[in-house]
Amino acid sequence: MSVRAVLNRLLSASEPEVVVECRHCGTKLPPDADQCPDCGSAEIAYHRISE
Repeated sequence: MSVRAVLNRLLSASEPEVVVECRHCGTKLPPDADQCPDCGSAEIAYHRISE
């Protein structure tokens, strides 16, 4: 994704975006994930990206 696309997405968002990923392997996960399907880790990180 280009820098321009990221900036447009962030600047036009009315709500903060939540990025969910596995702390062990970095796989992006759905917001309701309890465990990583790739490595099995239950260490889930939630990153809130706001304007």
